[in-house]
Amino acid sequence: MLVASIQQGGSGGPSNLYAESDAADPNNETNTVSANWDPGNGDYSFTSVSTSPTNGSYHISYNRLNTGVEEWGVTISGLTVGVPATILYDARCNSTSGSTIVYLRTANGWTSQVGNGITNDDTWNYDEELTGTPTATTVKITFKFDNGGTAGDYTWIDNIRIAQ
Repeated sequence: MLVASIQQGGSGGPSNLYAESDAADPNNETNTVSANWDPGNGDYSFTSVSTSPTNGSYHISYNRLNTGVEEWGVTISGLTVGVPATILYDARCNSTSGSTIVYLRTANGWTSQVGNGITNDDTWNYDEELTGTPTATTVKITFKFDNGGTAGDYTWIDNIRIAQ
């Protein structure tokens, strides 16, 4: 029921806790990338793109600038400690070295590490889902290419929904 209600933009259900007012925000979309996106030692660039979004007019594109294993992510605030959070998102990966992995890591405010791979086939994967329990009110959702990535690899993210 929780998943269905956030898929409907929170209509009659819980509010979406992803409130970054950027290109991946389904409820308050703007042609921007929130300052809460961390590029991981500067090895990625983030842009708001209008090519083929899954929801609204834009999505976030991150592009690999160098070769090597780096993580990047987005910091989210407003979660309730000890209450499971469901995270839904749409993603598209184009990498010469493998898929993109999305993590909820213990070091970033979650009770256990949970991961989900995004298929490297350059097509949208809809309603990808992760569930984790936060240990803090501010947490990070972490991303990385599973084999490090090479310059020019990219992943698109859109329609992020988080509910507790």
